[in-house]
Amino acid sequence: MYALFNCGLYWIPEIELEYFSRYPKGLNPVQVNDIFFSLHAVFATAVTVTQCFIYESGNQRVSTTARIIHGIFTTFILISLILSFARIIQWLDFLYYCSYVKLSITLIKYVPQAFYNYRRKSTVGWSIGNIFLDFTGGILSMLQMILNAYNYDDWESIFGDPTKFGLGFFSVAFDIFFIIQHYVLYRMSIAFFARIGNSAVGLSRNLNCWTAAITKKHRKIYERMYPTKLVFSDGSSIDIDYHEPRKIIILPLNLAELTQEQQKARIEMRKSKSKIIIAEEIEDTFDENRYFNFKK
Repeated sequence: MYALFNCGLYWIPEIELEYFSRYPKGLNPVQVNDIFFSLHAVFATAVTVTQCFIYESGNQRVSTTARIIHGIFTTFILISLILSFARIIQWLDFLYYCSYVKLSITLIKYVPQAFYNYRRKSTVGWSIGNIFLDFTGGILSMLQMILNAYNYDDWESIFGDPTKFGLGFFSVAFDIFFIIQHYVLYRMSIAFFARIGNSAVGLSRNLNCWTAAITKKHRKIYERMYPTKLVFSDGSSIDIDYHEPRKIIILPLNLAELTQEQQKARIEMRKSKSKIIIAEEIEDTFDENRYFNFKK
């Protein structure tokens, strides 16, 4: 949608004339870098969509919510296109409507990630580098529009391309929120470790996933700051695969003997409607692979 707006306003003379008739003192807000950015985004998205069809996707499907949203946007664009052909609205307006769809999609796509980080209480497994690139691009995009408006005394050009300014503004706003989540709110993922006979399993709060195995005989818990590796008192360790964390907690038979940390884990697991398993006398025969997705 954004590429359609940029290419139409930059390369189609009739639409450019409509723009200048609406903003007679204005400067065409679409520059070469805008064309490259939008076409590059189309290419990258096409590659990603192709990969979704080619590679194994398991049970992943387009959600009903996403289908409904796409249906609404498609209907809106088709109606606008018909009105443009009927000359009820100008083609410039049609391009504006396309750009508004892009702006709406940008707002929609950021919210689930922000909520997911909040629900997990973690950003592990998610690239913060992408956010810095997005943040830099948003700042430079807005700065370009402000400098052009100042140099040409054309502040109307900002309103002539509200989507470009809106994309930069909302991207920067969400990026700041993501940076706060990553470096302030969820900067540490604390893992608590327990030892059971000759096997080692951990109580981990990373990715909002609580896993525990505590028996009467082995209650000592070790605290480390390694979210992807469990290190135990005998020097052994287990690497955890957090790709598909399982929300399971294993508690001792006698719940009255729970420590404060175990009680806290049990409460949080209940709030998240996760599965709670009461441990048997497992001792040396405990099979962690039965409950956890461990990489040894």
